[in-house]
Amino acid sequence: MIIVKKNSVEDKISDEDTDKSMHSNRHFYGKHCAIAFAAILLYAIFYSTWENWDPEMARWKAVGDSAFILLWTSMMIGPSVKLKPALKSLLIWRRTISIWAALMMSLDEYLIGDGWARWTIDGLLGYQKLPDISEPVLLQPGFGIANIIGLVALSIALLLLAISSDRAMKWLGSGSWKRLQNFSKTVYILVVIHMFYFVTMHYDLSIYGLVFSKGIPEANPHTNLFILLIIIHLVIAIWAFINTVMNKNHITNKF
Repeated sequence: MIIVKKNSVEDKISDEDTDKSMHSNRHFYGKHCAIAFAAILLYAIFYSTWENWDPEMARWKAVGDSAFILLWTSMMIGPSVKLKPALKSLLIWRRTISIWAALMMSLDEYLIGDGWARWTIDGLLGYQKLPDISEPVLLQPGFGIANIIGLVALSIALLLLAISSDRAMKWLGSGSWKRLQNFSKTVYILVVIHMFYFVTMHYDLSIYGLVFSKGIPEANPHTNLFILLIIIHLVIAIWAFINTVMNKNHITNKF
């Protein structure tokens, strides 16, 4: 009788562990499916706004715009929770959103490399071949600089993606893992610089625009939106930092 009871308890524990594992897996895949759907929806929306441009360019612009929105969202969660702890339930989404931001960034760089740059250094830096000119011509110097900044941001993002799992956290240790993940702020700053060039200067009326768009290009339709989002994040991040410092000082003064 004792043996039967013992086995029953062990079976019950095993069943509970299995249920927890299945629930965890469903939660994991559910989050990824939700963010994947959001990424596709963002892409469709942004693609529709670039209808006056060559379809190839519209694709990588839409992917890049979507990647920025995902990255911006993940970066907003931390300071927002610091200001309003009731939002802490959003923290469980931050890692998933960051993963998809990195994946969309990778896709953006691939499309640019395969499309515009044609897997050449000259193309990546903004050099293009023009009729009756034997050597590649640098159309826009800022294009190459912005692309290099984007590649640095992507490299760091992929490193963070590689260590984003719970297994990596255990292997590195919680403290080291968190310090490394703080480089996400560096990724965001580099992406903002990269984005700022493309939404404020790259699509101005120029030889580049006349050659590669369908006629005279319209002003970038997202300039005001992205600048507004950058400002919002900056204000919230500074506010959260000041609030954290004030709370620490208040606690210190009490003792």
